[in-house]
Amino acid sequence: MAPALDCQQFDTIVDDIVGPLDALFMVARYGSGGLLRGPLGTIPLAMPLPQVRPPAERIAGEIVRRITSGELKPGDRIVEQALADEFQTSRGPVRDALQTLNARNWIELVPRQGARVARRDLAPTLETVLIGGSMLGLAFRFAIMKSGERELNDLVRKIQDVVRIGRARPADPATFGAAVREAGNFAVQLADNRCLDDVVGPVPQGALSSYIPVGVHGEQAMEDAVNLWVELATAVNLRDQLAAEMLGKAMTERAFRRILEQQLTGPD
Repeated sequence: MAPALDCQQFDTIVDDIVGPLDALFMVARYGSGGLLRGPLGTIPLAMPLPQVRPPAERIAGEIVRRITSGELKPGDRIVEQALADEFQTSRGPVRDALQTLNARNWIELVPRQGARVARRDLAPTLETVLIGGSMLGLAFRFAIMKSGERELNDLVRKIQDVVRIGRARPADPATFGAAVREAGNFAVQLADNRCLDDVVGPVPQGALSSYIPVGVHGEQAMEDAVNLWVELATAVNLRDQLAAEMLGKAMTERAFRRILEQQLTGPD
């Protein structure tokens, strides 16, 4: 039997041998304990990897959830002490979470005023879109890789809801965006991969909530977006991981292009 690896030895393999990109695929069973399957073969773990997130990550994730759900709106103030009390922690992790979200344009840190939810109608940077698309694509790929028949059928039903709402006339971008968030966040949940957060934080959810719905104003834009979700449903039914990954990237990148077109020419 191969010797068990502790977490430090596992990190060494990831950092020094596999590299960050292959590591994303190596950890398809990350956090589940038992056997780790990847390019290096099957590795028995000494213990399950910890599932509990650090306070700063949990706080950042909850703020993102509240922003994407509409509980927090652009301009709303975020109070450090209130979050510290809610999560039963000091203000240090809260400040770390706010710094992370500020760097990713979820919030704005205003001198002498504190943190406020950032405007979401501004076009994201190309770099952010490329990262967001890559991570969203990986989320779809991991969802297919790791989920059973029942879970994937549930995902297909949520995708079908997106298509149905997108084909309704008149189309409602807000309702479409809500369906996109529900289907996409369900896929992220199925992916269940901490590396998606460890690498770039809550980017998959950001791609869903910010870029895609904003990019469907106009009949042609909506039709293009719906067609991508139809293709995604097909990819999930066929268990085509690579196609699902490419579609996740395409959703984000095409929405970004539409946002830029709107800025230059106005809506369709």
